[in-house]
Amino acid sequence: MELNNLIESLFQVDQEIRKNPKFPMGLIEKTDNYTTEVLKQIIELGGIPLIDKVGIDVSRKFIMMVQHSRDLEFAQDVCDKLQNESVDNVPKTIMPYLIDKLLVARGEKQKFGTILTAGKDENNDPISIPKPIEDELNVNGRRALYGLEPIEDYLKTATENFKKFSRELNIKK
Repeated sequence: MELNNLIESLFQVDQEIRKNPKFPMGLIEKTDNYTTEVLKQIIELGGIPLIDKVGIDVSRKFIMMVQHSRDLEFAQDVCDKLQNESVDNVPKTIMPYLIDKLLVARGEKQKFGTILTAGKDENNDPISIPKPIEDELNVNGRRALYGLEPIEDYLKTATENFKKFSRELNIKK
C-alpha cells in the first residue's frame, strides 16, 4: 500500500474512534497503541513522512497520530527530530499540539495552551479550560508564530465542541 494511503487510512480510524462518544477509552487506547507500532515501522522504513515526501496534509496527519501516541519516548523522539528539520518541511500548525502534550505529560506548563481540561462556567455549563500555561500573557504571540488562532477563539470553539459532545453523552448539569 502506498505510504500516503496507509497514513490516510490510519488517520481515518484515529479520528472516527475519537469522534464517537460511545467508544470506550480502552478501545481508543488499543487503537493508539496499534497505530504507534505502525508509525514506528513507517519511520524505520523511510524516516518521518515530511512535507517533501508526502505533502503537507498527510505529514500533518502523521504528526497528529504521533501526538495521540501513548508512547511518550517515541513521541518525544519524533518531536526532537521534527524540530531539527527545515521549518518549510514540517507542518507548523500541528507542532504546538505535540510540544504541549509532551510538556504536560512531564508535569510542566504548556507553551501554546492546546491541552485542555473540562470545567464549568458560572452557570454550571461545561467549558474547556487550558491546563497551566507558561508565560500566559504572551501565549497568543507564540501561537501566532505557528499559525494558530488566538487562544480566546480556540477556547470558544473547544467549549462549543465540548458542549456538543457532552449533550451526545447525555451529561447533565
